[in-house]
Amino acid sequence: MSTVEDLRRMQSILDTAPVGVGISTNGIVRFANARLHEMIDVHVGSSSRDLYVDPIERDAIAARVAEGGIVRDVEIQMYAPGRREVRDISASFLPGDYEGSPGVLVWMLDITDSKRAAEALEEQRHQLAAILDNLPDATFAIDTQGFITAWNRAAEIMTGVKAEKMFGKGNYEYAIPFYGERRPILIDLLFSPDEEISQYHHVRRVGDALLGDGYIRWPHREMWFEGSAALLRDLQGNVIGAIETIRDQTERRKAEKGMESSNLRLSGVIDALPDAAFVIDNQRKVVAWNKALVAMTGVEAEKMLGKGDHEYAIPFYGERRPIVIDLIDKPEDELAKNYAWLRRENGGVLSGEVEIDFPFIDHTLYIQARARALYDGDGSMIGAIEIIHDLTERQRFENELTIAKRSAEEANTAKSAFLANMSHELRTPLNAIIGYSEMLAEELEEMGEARMVDDSQKIRSAGKHLLGLINDVLDLSKIEAGKMTVSLEEIEVSAMLRDVVSTITPLAKKNSNAVVLECPEDIPTIRADLMKVRQSLLNLLSNACKFSKEGTIRLRVTTVDSWIDFAVEDSGIGMTPEQLARLFEAFSQADASITRQYGGTGLGLAITRKFCRMMGGDVFVESSLGEGSTFTMRLPIAARDETANVATSSDGAGEARLDSRPLALVVDDDPAARDMLQRSLETCGYRVATAHDGEEALRLAAELEPSIITLDAIMPRTDGWAALSRLKADPKLARIPVIMVSVLGDSQMAFALGAAHYLSKPVDHNELISVLELYRGRRNVLLVEDDATTRAMMRRMLEKSGWSVIEAQNGEVGLERMAEALPDMILLDLTMPVMDGFEFVAAIRQREDWRTVPIIVLTAKDVSPAESERLGGRPARILQKGAVNLDDLAAQIRSLLPASPA
Repeated sequence: MSTVEDLRRMQSILDTAPVGVGISTNGIVRFANARLHEMIDVHVGSSSRDLYVDPIERDAIAARVAEGGIVRDVEIQMYAPGRREVRDISASFLPGDYEGSPGVLVWMLDITDSKRAAEALEEQRHQLAAILDNLPDATFAIDTQGFITAWNRAAEIMTGVKAEKMFGKGNYEYAIPFYGERRPILIDLLFSPDEEISQYHHVRRVGDALLGDGYIRWPHREMWFEGSAALLRDLQGNVIGAIETIRDQTERRKAEKGMESSNLRLSGVIDALPDAAFVIDNQRKVVAWNKALVAMTGVEAEKMLGKGDHEYAIPFYGERRPIVIDLIDKPEDELAKNYAWLRRENGGVLSGEVEIDFPFIDHTLYIQARARALYDGDGSMIGAIEIIHDLTERQRFENELTIAKRSAEEANTAKSAFLANMSHELRTPLNAIIGYSEMLAEELEEMGEARMVDDSQKIRSAGKHLLGLINDVLDLSKIEAGKMTVSLEEIEVSAMLRDVVSTITPLAKKNSNAVVLECPEDIPTIRADLMKVRQSLLNLLSNACKFSKEGTIRLRVTTVDSWIDFAVEDSGIGMTPEQLARLFEAFSQADASITRQYGGTGLGLAITRKFCRMMGGDVFVESSLGEGSTFTMRLPIAARDETANVATSSDGAGEARLDSRPLALVVDDDPAARDMLQRSLETCGYRVATAHDGEEALRLAAELEPSIITLDAIMPRTDGWAALSRLKADPKLARIPVIMVSVLGDSQMAFALGAAHYLSKPVDHNELISVLELYRGRRNVLLVEDDATTRAMMRRMLEKSGWSVIEAQNGEVGLERMAEALPDMILLDLTMPVMDGFEFVAAIRQREDWRTVPIIVLTAKDVSPAESERLGGRPARILQKGAVNLDDLAAQIRSLLPASPA
């Protein structure tokens, strides 16, 4: 039987073999078991050459078999069943004679899976090697026998030893490139017991890994390093080796040393600061704590360095909590909500003041804390600094200042009360001196005692001079105490200047001076305090008249933009630069010789400048010795209300506070007629306002509430008859006497419409005077005054002027007299015993029928805005004792009484 037949008989046995068995002769397959059929696409009778992926391999193997006999364990590639894939085969070939023909017996083993697994493993090894080579840290691995299996490029660079020289090294030889000798290194200690590892103080175990650091010195350089070593395990957890990485920390160590050096320098700088200060890094740990802070908190620096987690707040508050340095990066809305005492300054500095009870010292400090972030050159935040300034002394000083300020205010209040009392005590006797000297002069003149008239006028002049000095001192005191107020109103500049020039002319004539007014016709009205403007101009003109003889005093008025200039130019003695330097100082004059020669207190210019500045302006001077001086008072055309207390007047006419004469309203469309009536009325002692038609007359009547109205009948727009009807229909204006003036002879119509009198044009001057005298009828005046001398003087003056006087020595008696007979007018002092003037006015307010009685307050004290508020606007006038002559006082009374026939 042939070998092939024998194999076929053993088919069932061979089919169970794990290897493929086949026989081929002459390139034809003669036998194949089941495993061979599974491995490759083969069947009996097929060509064996077609089974090879590379047929050349088959020829090469056949040649080797023919030459040498058996060929063992060669790897070939053959097609799998269906030629779908290529299989890797390990085969052995045995030559023989099969059925009389040379042939080959083949034993085949499929190694495809193991081959692919090996290739995959090799790929992983290449990838691992690439990863290891690209690691920045030196890395190497050993197997369980301690032989090097990996040595990456970083290890080559670090040690200068190539990987090929290290592969397979064992017995601690891998330590030589690091230390120059064989000795255990970190990777070797992985396999050592803990008691052995404990001998190395720089090594610590973390699970399967070891961590350590050290220092290596090579011939060419030195290195600080950190190392880590870990066991390598397979998927079953079996240890298959170990790996170690070594990181070069030399630069970091140098940086740390540099940082330590910087911190030392920083500590030196911080210690040199006079204020307490500390610095934290970007981990919020303290890196500097200066000596001033040690002194402030009582906590030494060494106890604070490295502290974090708000521990640095404990020396301040006794507990962990955010302080200013912790809030530097908080958003503004959070700061505003929770830390209102903090504010953000320029440059990102966070600042705040707070009082702290330090836990380690026995007193409270009031501090200012300022913190800001610290940045490196790249703009990254590297920490923060807080500087703490002790404000305790400043706070104590401020508290003392507050107490001192309060004391000063109390003293100022006492001063004001003293001045008020002194003004009363000084002005009351002066009132009697001036008043009686006026009456004596009148009586002596009637008796023909010319010499004694001159003496009495000297007494009056001296009293007026003394009153002026007192008023100046009190004015200056009020200004310095902040009690002087500004009352703004619209001022007709031309009219004011005519009045000022008229007032100053007698003084100018004493030194044979002439006063020249230069004022444009179109000069605008200004908004200012009439009293202060007038007084300031009189001060400047008085000085010009005093220091000039037989010269010319010019009052020149000009406007520039929103300013008006009042320039007073004289041809007097002039001044030197040294004298000009102290010109506006209170109680200061050019020099002592001038004071002796010309007199004065040196207050006039000081008060004038202060008045002007209160109204938003100033005073300037130009002068040359022997050539005269020019004082320029510059005021805004419209002073700002916020710098003044704007006074209101019950009659709407601001000039009434200065001009005591009753007001007459002349209504006529003819300018010549208006001028004639104005002159006649002024001769009779009236101030005059004019209107050119009925509409303007009605407006001015409501605004000014004049004492008397002259009304032309024939005018454009609203004529006199229509105006008269509307005047009488208005309850507020119906009481004003109206004198109709007309060429038509319609007296009956005038009286029917409510006119008090009727005059025909052209108006006769004497007839007008006769009519006006009818409105100066006898009236009852209640005089409430505690000073008997003043009461006696006032009674004589009033009775001489045709008034009936009822006396009361205080407010309580005054109320009794009011109950007995209602007076037409009340003349009231404010400072009295039992019941003063303020209480008296308050009591009058309680009676409806008493409220309409006009009141003139005649007082020696200055009435403050608060006291005026107490009077409730009730007084129609407030006059100062001694500052108003008898005729003026009588005119004031007449102007307030409603006119009616005697």
